[in-house]
Amino acid sequence: MEWVTKTLDYRFRDRISQVREAFKEKVKELVEEEQIYQQDYDKTMTNDYWVEKHLEWRGGNIGKTVDGLIYAGKTIKKYRLRELKRSDFAYETYSHGAVFDYLPDVLGRKTYYLRLKYADSSKELRAVNRQFGLFMGLRQEEESGEQGCVMIMDMAGASLTNNVDTKLAILNRDMSDIFPPFNVLAIAVNVPFLLRSMIKTALFLLPVDMRKGFLVLTTEELTQIIPAENLPDFLGGTSKRPYSGDEVVPKGTLTFKEMFDRLMVDDVDENGNFINNRDHIGDQGMNSLVLWPKITKQNKEKLLNNLDHLYSSK
Repeated sequence: MEWVTKTLDYRFRDRISQVREAFKEKVKELVEEEQIYQQDYDKTMTNDYWVEKHLEWRGGNIGKTVDGLIYAGKTIKKYRLRELKRSDFAYETYSHGAVFDYLPDVLGRKTYYLRLKYADSSKELRAVNRQFGLFMGLRQEEESGEQGCVMIMDMAGASLTNNVDTKLAILNRDMSDIFPPFNVLAIAVNVPFLLRSMIKTALFLLPVDMRKGFLVLTTEELTQIIPAENLPDFLGGTSKRPYSGDEVVPKGTLTFKEMFDRLMVDDVDENGNFINNRDHIGDQGMNSLVLWPKITKQNKEKLLNNLDHLYSSK
């Protein structure tokens, strides 16, 4: 079996300096106003690979590349990605093995797994889920570097009834605009028959050459890319390395219920608007929680019931 990942050929190397000059001029005030992290400004000014990825993603257009780099920087800042820790997200995300990195493929590349049946897509938690996806995207981008990585999407248990179209947002153009998917091989396994057409639709959101880096495989075919001894058991692998359970949960991680308890509104004003002082959240280092919705007694029970149903699936 042959597979292809879109790699950089640095065909726009001579434009990198022009991009940096234009970027430097445009973002000066944004850095001063703390709308972009200094670290991301420095990354653009020193990391050729990062700039070249954005150049190639935008066909070498300098103006669009500068705007794309600014958008990426502002998004990383908006979602506080460089202030977050893994423990800022819910205990259940890790204990159920919903998203995790694992053992390398045959080429020594890092592997990342997403199990769609555990991907919550409720309206109330949309912002936090997007933040977690971006947080993992930044980790993937900076940990794998030019060597690239493999992303495995396990679609077992996914269906049209649990908003799988939202769960496929990892394929959408917006994520790619922030982290251009060069040197990334994306693989979907255990794809239900009715979802194959949705996969094809999602792929049309990507440029033609990027589609070459996306495969739909059986678990048997997957072992040609990742040896069985490096695969988790739910994909037929023989690895004993844990990917779920208490031992993989970062120290200090809260459960959904504990997070909701800290987010409960204190009162309502005379107009029925919720009153809640959330300043203490940032003081406790719970940066992710500032994007969560206001939690009331009514929607707390609803959300917990939905999450219990989601994570009870096997």
